[in-house]
Amino acid sequence: MAATLPPGMDLSKIPLMPNPSGAPPNFVNPLDLMGAVLGVGIALMVLSGILLIFRLVTNYKISRITFDDCTFYPRSIQTLQTLI
Repeated sequence: MAATLPPGMDLSKIPLMPNPSGAPPNFVNPLDLMGAVLGVGIALMVLSGILLIFRLVTNYKISRITFDDCTFYPRSIQTLQTLI
């Protein structure tokens, strides 16, 4: 049996079910994970940059720097810009 809603009701303002903790729903200022996403993304980019430097130094010592070594870091910066 389908429940009838009054006309003009905004479905994004109606909770599907009550919160497990019993707290009222928070549609005005909900929690987000953007800080965690940026923190993990920046940490992984720094780690990959350090590993890239190790790779470049190693490949420079054996005279074998390839195309992917030259394009990795600019692509990482571009990825970070899309996160922000």
